[in-house]
Amino acid sequence: MNLPTNEPQTLDLVHPFNILKPEWEVLRESVHLDSLIVKYEVQLPYNLKFPSTTHHMIVLQLGHGEQQYTHIGDRKYSGTFTTGDFFLHPAGCEAHYSWTTADEIVGFYIEPNFLFRIARDTECLNPERIELTPIVCDRNSNLEYIARSFLNEMRTEGLGGRLYREALAIQLAIHLLRNYGTFPIKLKQYSSGLSRQKLQTAIDYIQANLEEKVSLEDVAKTTNISPYYFCRLFKQSTGITPYQYLIKCRIEKAKVLLRQEKLSITDIALEVGFSNQSHFTKHFKRIVGTTPKKFIDY
Repeated sequence: MNLPTNEPQTLDLVHPFNILKPEWEVLRESVHLDSLIVKYEVQLPYNLKFPSTTHHMIVLQLGHGEQQYTHIGDRKYSGTFTTGDFFLHPAGCEAHYSWTTADEIVGFYIEPNFLFRIARDTECLNPERIELTPIVCDRNSNLEYIARSFLNEMRTEGLGGRLYREALAIQLAIHLLRNYGTFPIKLKQYSSGLSRQKLQTAIDYIQANLEEKVSLEDVAKTTNISPYYFCRLFKQSTGITPYQYLIKCRIEKAKVLLRQEKLSITDIALEVGFSNQSHFTKHFKRIVGTTPKKFIDY
C-alpha cells in the first residue's frame, strides 16, 4: 500500500482536535453538546500516528476513500472505505491512520464521562467499568442514521433544536453501550409509560417554556426520571417524542397568534421559541400544510 510521503507524527495523550489540524480540513461544520461534539469535515490526505486521545472517536465515511490504513490497538485494516463504513477509536487506545484521498466524514468526539453518565442514569451494572471495543472498519445502519441526522442538523442550522440534539446524543450513547461496550449494558424494560401525574408535570413544563431553549434534561428532571427513560416513557404515553410534542405546542400557539394578527410573523416565530422565521416557516408548513402567511390569508 502506498502511503502519503509525510512521516507519521507521534503525539502524547491529547484532545483529538489538537491532532486533527484545521489546515487539513477543507470544509467544517459542527454541533456542540455537553461532552459530545459532532463534526462534518472533508479531511485532506495525511499519515498520522499517536498513542491515545482523551476522547472516544467515531468516524463515519460519507464518500469513497481509496487506500485507507487503520490500526487501533491490536486491530488493523488496509483497503478502501465506502459510504457508511466507520471506525471506532476508544479513548486511551493507540492508533495509526493514513488516507490518500480527501475524505468526507462525520466525526463523533465523545468524553468518556458522557457514556458513564448515561450508563449510570440507565442503572447499568458497573458503569465505572465502561470500555469500548476498537473497530477498524464496520457498517451499522443505526449509527449511520444518527450521523446523518446530526449532519442534517448542521445543514439546516439546528432546525431541530436543543431537545432534538440531546435526544440524538442519548440515542448514540445507548447504541454504543449496547453494541460496542466490552461489558454490554442491559436496560430495564417499561411498558406502561409515564404516570398521569408525571406526564402532566412534563407537559406543563414544556407548555410554560415554549419560548425557551428547552432542555431534555430539564424536562426529565420535573419527573425525577433520567432523560433516556423519560424519552421512552413519554413516547409510550403520547405516541410522539418530547421534541415532536414541543414543536406541536409551538405551532399551536403560533396559530393562535397568527389569527390575532397583532404581531409580525418574525415576532411570532421568536415568541413561540423558534430561532428565526425560516425555521418557524419550515416547521409550520410541515405540520399545518401551508405557510404562516397563507394561513393568515385563509
